[in-house]
Amino acid sequence: ISFNDINGIELHRSSDSIIIENNRITSNGNGIVLYESNYTRILGNIIEDNSVFDTGVHIFSGSYNMIHENCLINNEPQAYDDGANNNWDRNYWNPPPSADYTILGSAGSKDNDPLPTCSLLPKVPVISIQGFFTLAGMIALVAMLMLRRR
Repeated sequence: ISFNDINGIELHRSSDSIIIENNRITSNGNGIVLYESNYTRILGNIIEDNSVFDTGVHIFSGSYNMIHENCLINNEPQAYDDGANNNWDRNYWNPPPSADYTILGSAGSKDNDPLPTCSLLPKVPVISIQGFFTLAGMIALVAMLMLRRR
């Protein structure tokens, strides 16, 4: 969900376990906006570069929403909560905080257990020095065997 002028995802006065899950929400005015929405679950989303108007995730007057295991990357600001009793635990924040992550807004919300990495982003393979030399040796061996066959 990308390049919408205003909001990537927007809910008005919704409730009873609406689930926003497994999306990549990028380069919108706002990533996700909840207006007077309750009991919504926002899980496993990559929410990045949404800062034209406001933020990555913004809750206006919503209660008992669960925002868990999302990756909030380069939103300015990352999140804003003017609701009550919303749970923000276990999200990845870029840049990562040194301890709890305080959510802006009148609710006084915090992510009490921020994730150290974003498990939703593609993994880049890393090879050790020993692995590199092992691979180079195997390639050299295969090349020598191919030259002998000629």
